[in-house]
Amino acid sequence: MKWNELLFDFVTLWVTVDPLGTVPLYLSVTKDLPAAQRKRAAVRATIIAFFIMAGFLYLGQYLLDAMHIEMVSFQIAGGIVLFLFALSMIFSQHCDRRGSPAHPR
Repeated sequence: MKWNELLFDFVTLWVTVDPLGTVPLYLSVTKDLPAAQRKRAAVRATIIAFFIMAGFLYLGQYLLDAMHIEMVSFQIAGGIVLFLFALSMIFSQHCDRRGSPAHPR
């Protein structure tokens, strides 16, 4: 494996996982826990995420082959999902908690 491929894979993984963006979420979820339990939750989540990612790394292609899905089809479908998600973010209306559109103030 060449260095540019390794760097590309690392950047792709970094952007996908977004460790800096998940810090506020982690802090808000664990705000009521003592320090020891907060650390235990972080280690446990890291270990679980590692095994899930490693499983898909080694078994993902076999899973796609078993379902007779080509990688190109999977990439196109992923692009469509991301496009629709982006459109919903651009054209969404602000809603309150019950799901009805919020009134402008």
